[in-house]
Amino acid sequence: MLDAASTTMVLQGAFTGRVFVVATVPVPEDGRATTTPLDQGDDTVRVDVFPLDPADVGKLLRVVLGAPVEQGTIMDLTDACGGSLKALRELILAARTAGTLEQHRGVWRGRGSFPASPTQLERIWSRLPGTRETEDLLTALGVCGPLEIGVVEQLAPADQLIELERDGVIRVRRDSSRTKVELTPSLISIVEGALAPPRRREILLTQAARLRTWGAPDPDNELCRARWLMEAGAPLDPPMLLRGADTALRMHDAPLARLLARVAVGTAPDPMDRLKALVVHGEAAHRLGSYRSAERLLRTAQQRLVEVLELDDGGDCAPRAETLLIGAVAARAKNLLIGLADPGAALAATATAALRVPSPDGRHTLQVSRAAVHVAAGNPERALAILGKPERGLQGDAVSTVVRAMAWIARGRCEDAAELAGNRAFTGSNEPVDASSPHQLAYPVIVAMGEAGQIDEARQTMAAGAPRGEAPQNIWVANARGRCELLAGRPEDASRWFAQALTLAEAIDYRMSRPTSFAGLVAALAQCGRTADALSVAEEAARHPGPAWPHGEEALAAAWSAVLAGDTRQAVGVLLHGARRARRAQNLAAEGFLLTDAVRLEPSAHGAQRLTVISRMAQGRLAPARAAFADAVLKREPDRLVRAAELAEGAGARLLAAEAYALAQQAFAAGGAGRQAEGMSARALAALGGCGPVTTPILARLRVRSISLTDREREIAELAASGRSSPEIAALLSIAVRTVDNHLQRVYAKTGVTSRQDLAEALRRS
Repeated sequence: MLDAASTTMVLQGAFTGRVFVVATVPVPEDGRATTTPLDQGDDTVRVDVFPLDPADVGKLLRVVLGAPVEQGTIMDLTDACGGSLKALRELILAARTAGTLEQHRGVWRGRGSFPASPTQLERIWSRLPGTRETEDLLTALGVCGPLEIGVVEQLAPADQLIELERDGVIRVRRDSSRTKVELTPSLISIVEGALAPPRRREILLTQAARLRTWGAPDPDNELCRARWLMEAGAPLDPPMLLRGADTALRMHDAPLARLLARVAVGTAPDPMDRLKALVVHGEAAHRLGSYRSAERLLRTAQQRLVEVLELDDGGDCAPRAETLLIGAVAARAKNLLIGLADPGAALAATATAALRVPSPDGRHTLQVSRAAVHVAAGNPERALAILGKPERGLQGDAVSTVVRAMAWIARGRCEDAAELAGNRAFTGSNEPVDASSPHQLAYPVIVAMGEAGQIDEARQTMAAGAPRGEAPQNIWVANARGRCELLAGRPEDASRWFAQALTLAEAIDYRMSRPTSFAGLVAALAQCGRTADALSVAEEAARHPGPAWPHGEEALAAAWSAVLAGDTRQAVGVLLHGARRARRAQNLAAEGFLLTDAVRLEPSAHGAQRLTVISRMAQGRLAPARAAFADAVLKREPDRLVRAAELAEGAGARLLAAEAYALAQQAFAAGGAGRQAEGMSARALAALGGCGPVTTPILARLRVRSISLTDREREIAELAASGRSSPEIAALLSIAVRTVDNHLQRVYAKTGVTSRQDLAEALRRS
């Protein structure tokens, strides 16, 4: 703080240009703008800093850290800093010191909670009310995690809760109809580390008793109690074990579900409860990658449940046995298909069970399961035949909706799929969908919109943030976001999403998504010019193979690795092999994706012809753009290349457009059309403006260069773009009007635009 005399001296120096002053002004709690004496100066530049959102945090950290940051880490840091730039800086410095922020697979990611800096801790502890209630609340939150608001209100009075939230010690979150209170992440490890094991056990047992008394009697609270009692080493009764295992599976905590179910199988007194525990155990084993163990458990459950139905035909146990049988068969079919790569056995399991299921609803559920197997196994036409025609005006149940949408995407009906799945995904349907399957409502919506050439719309639709939590559907949504960013030509953004998918999968040992994530990450890093990182990830992918999906898109990893090694021929061969696999799997979307990358590396008549066929079968704008690109790069006619670039831009595929414009530049230059060549160079650069760091063989080979304007050309262009007429510019600069117009003509030729209205955007991109 300066006294009045010093302030006057600083202001005089600033206004006379002798000193450069940077001053910060706090904003009052009411949010009104604050004026200062510095605002009196004509040369004063005032910047109002608003709370950072996730996009701001991502862009800032990209510059500060020199590499992209995983999307989930961006969300965690945004939450932890509360939008404060100062708090974000302190968090990053503390995380780098503590080693909880690391660069992995070419992307920065957080490990565990972010530690508070000494400054933050001092600020927080100085504001804490020194009461017994506050101590009990903080230790309970630190040991047990988020607690229901009803339980928290029993531990501390409302005025203390309001004060703690205001000071950033606790946070209140609303999840669906439930409100929970949690400790600020940076304080959790500090609170836990200050507790001895006996005290920790005491807190766990106390909170379990309190939750039973004060909490709502629902499965989520039952799971919390089971977890706390197990951590404390207390015995659990069989009904609680079974309920906890079932809820843990629903909440995507497969390790806990497996542990609870294993105990329940041997202790539950009711035979039907033991069979349910067996099904849960098998499903948990599948999600954890223990596929052979899962098959053994689920096959046993299916056989015993069939026996129950045969012995108790029409009896009291039949309805429950039928429900459990359907669940066991669906889980077993998925495990046989994805884990053990045996679609024949998966279909046989569903067919055998269908003979023992009497109810129409049960048989319908098994039919949908059979259709899902056919889609995943590469036979979408058979899946659609099983599902039949959709009823007019009805979406059907959620699972059949998703299976139908995925089949339609494979067969090129992307617009229909986006509409079908999008209607249910964004109309508030609460109907449950199998959480361990890639066929989630958000997943087909993003994939379908991307393949339909609605790439920008898809990015806007899912702009709400990163998938939170390690649920399998969040992993697949992250993969879909990464794929969409690759289609858009934003490989650095794609790398953030694919890296996020891998981190989420590692947290729950979920292996089914890894081939897709690894392939996308290698392709993204390669197209960012991150050669060492891309090759390192490709080696990791080779060491940790997952299930081979029939669509063949995992070929991207080996193909782009070969590109980086300088072996274009091998890369093209890998991509064409993947495209043939996709064609055998009746997957036009994957085939078109892989063929496009192949013709980007090496134009071919076969690739152009096949993409043309696909464009006639597929809905949307992207397939025709791909076909036009393949035809144009083969024939190298400038007009065709320009048309292909414009189609790609219309579909949101900006990198593909930039490559077409770059090739058009080369074609025009070879024909002696220098002005058109300059224009194409400008349009290529303009298309690249929204792509971020990117390099591809075409762009590297043609050395696409930036717009080069002289100082006078840029000065005149900026004045013209601001709306000034040529006479006004001439008068302002004391030059002739003809001189202004001559400069503008050269600017138009270099930027590729033809009007003053387009100049501002061209200058911004340059």
